[in-house]
Amino acid sequence: MGINTELREQRNLTFHSFRHFLVTYLRGKGVTDAEITSITGQKTIKVIDDYTRFDKLSNHNVVAALDSI
Repeated sequence: MGINTELREQRNLTFHSFRHFLVTYLRGKGVTDAEITSITGQKTIKVIDDYTRFDKLSNHNVVAALDSI
């Protein structure tokens, strides 16, 4: 990841941290679940759901829906 061991430990980053980031980022960009599973090697959409970590305050669809109330 280009981050030294000390910083990785301070930030509690693991291989799976990058997977959470990647899956969330790709989903946020509209990449299909089938495409995501093809590059991550996950077998089911449920696993992709588990790796998705949307920040609810920056989720533009949610914010737009709440603004329209």
